[in-house]
Amino acid sequence: MSNQHKNLFLIIGTTVGAGIFSLPFALKSAGTVPFLLLVIVIGYLLVKVNFFYREIVESTQERHQLAGYAQNILGLRASKIAVFLLLFSTYGATLAYLILGGDFLAGIVPIRPLTGSLVFFGVAAAVLLLSGRTIEAWDVVFTIIKSVLLIFIVGMAVGHLLYNKTDLAVPLIGSNPFVGYGTILFALSGFSIVPELKKDEKLRFTMYAAQFLIVVLYILFAFANAPLLAGSVISFPFTIQKILLNITGVFAVLTPYLMLSWVGYDLLNKDMGLDRRSSLVVTTFIPLLLFLLGLQNFSKIIGLTGGVFLGGIAILIARMYEKLRPGQNSLLVKVVQGVLFLGVVAEIIVFFS
Repeated sequence: MSNQHKNLFLIIGTTVGAGIFSLPFALKSAGTVPFLLLVIVIGYLLVKVNFFYREIVESTQERHQLAGYAQNILGLRASKIAVFLLLFSTYGATLAYLILGGDFLAGIVPIRPLTGSLVFFGVAAAVLLLSGRTIEAWDVVFTIIKSVLLIFIVGMAVGHLLYNKTDLAVPLIGSNPFVGYGTILFALSGFSIVPELKKDEKLRFTMYAAQFLIVVLYILFAFANAPLLAGSVISFPFTIQKILLNITGVFAVLTPYLMLSWVGYDLLNKDMGLDRRSSLVVTTFIPLLLFLLGLQNFSKIIGLTGGVFLGGIAILIARMYEKLRPGQNSLLVKVVQGVLFLGVVAEIIVFFS
């Protein structure tokens, strides 16, 4: 497989995860126009942030995660901020995947969601502890499976809507137009995988293509499933559709769970100097510890993780690019920083309100 195809699978595999299953609810609450604007604008800004980050990665021979690059370009204080943001965003995301993974397993076999999360953790931990760098091969396999299943699920949902002539029931402007900001940012963020991408002369095109495919998939999934919502939970009228959705969900959260766990390992090992074994053990068990401590509200976790911590990381990357390439793309850099800063403030207000 060429590096271009590997990169495509890495980006899609890491980006498409738990966030996709909250998009139909965000669509119904925000409305068609705000939802589409948020998905398109955030998708465009984040792919630009990925470009910024890749230039930062390629500006040095040494391989780091965000904290290492921040220290090289902005200094020690920025590095500490990067560690804080990356740790909270990585473990916030893996915790969200752990919660949802348990819910999906409980929809396939007769077990409680709590037991499902423990089973999900056991499988993911075994892969992490035993696979090492070959985890990328697992990512490709799981990404292919979940992509096929997601396309199939969307097709079934669209077929159900057409056959039953179901009204989409999505207003142009919803009751809470900006409710989906943190969720959408969470769902579209994939810059944690940027340092792991292979060198390729067509990498920029691959990053554009991956983000375009993800945005299209998200829009189709949201609109196809919005009419089938029961509260905030997707419910299909037929048992087979429900089982397929849950199987799809397991694969959809397993791939980013594995890749983001590896990012956490790299941060502890490469940037914080922890030995390999300790880094792997700590990264593997922190999401489980947070889960057992009672942090199990999926919606609040992805909203805060996306809007605040991932938004903060994007702002920091833009600042690093600004320092590394003074005068280049200056207007775009300012727009990225301004929009995402407002998003951070808004998400904090919503979280504590």
